[in-house]
Amino acid sequence: MRKNFKKTKSKTLVLAILSFMVLSSLFTVSGSYAYWSSNVSNANSSAVATVTIGEWTQVFEWDSSTTYEPGDIVERNGTLYEATSSFWSNITTPGRGWFWQFGWDAL
Repeated sequence: MRKNFKKTKSKTLVLAILSFMVLSSLFTVSGSYAYWSSNVSNANSSAVATVTIGEWTQVFEWDSSTTYEPGDIVERNGTLYEATSSFWSNITTPGRGWFWQFGWDAL
């Protein structure tokens, strides 16, 4: 009698697990579509957006009397330079001498 009880118990457990698996598969959602968005008027599952961030269209000529910060871009003798150090870029001339590279990167 004990063997029959163990078999019945294990069969019941397997049946319960299988039932749970089948029922849980009914509640899965496919894709990444929000279920509530279909109720919104004129709802789409995809959209296209354009974001503009602007453009820098003017580069100034390097000027020895101007204070430059890291990220500032200047032009000197037809070459663009970006300031990398607020100290060195204000005491060196971009592209002149060997130590200009401490304060400027040629672009």
